[in-house]
Amino acid sequence: MKQIKNTQLDKSDYEILGMELISTNQEIQDRYKHLTKLYHPDTQTDRPKEIIEAFEEKFQIINEAWNKIKEERKL
Repeated sequence: MKQIKNTQLDKSDYEILGMELISTNQEIQDRYKHLTKLYHPDTQTDRPKEIIEAFEEKFQIINEAWNKIKEERKL
């Protein structure tokens, strides 16, 4: 029996970026850029340490989701 590769990503990666599976590549790239600007820890230097750490964590989660989507879609 021939194995079929499952090309559907975990939906949570798309949810992290606030996108849907049917989103275009350009929409996903634009959203990723927007979120990384928003959550980049270097832009939060005037905030308390706890906030900066939360932004660092969110930034890392966004990047992990983006890397999975990017690999799957060959962006």
